[in-house]
Amino acid sequence: MKIDFGVRDLFARISEQEQQAEVAQANSKKFFCWPSWSMDTGLSPAQETFVEHWSPQRVLDESRTLRELVGVLQRWSSRQGTDVDRDDLLAILTKLVPR
Repeated sequence: MKIDFGVRDLFARISEQEQQAEVAQANSKKFFCWPSWSMDTGLSPAQETFVEHWSPQRVLDESRTLRELVGVLQRWSSRQGTDVDRDDLLAILTKLVPR
């Protein structure tokens, strides 16, 4: 699989998220569940629910899926797409992984 600079950068960003999730997951294995929010978080109940939704395991699962998607799109663009297609696809994928 040909990996250009843009894809390497994307993979580096995915790896960074994975590392953060792995550390958080290792720490959370000591608990039965995420601890309850204290009353002074400043978050609304909807915001707390949203934050709790993004568990470390979910981040790891989505990172693996993104890697797979990048591989499929690279193979597709190398066989059927143009450089413009590849660049467009990479730009879209890059938006999925914040810096």
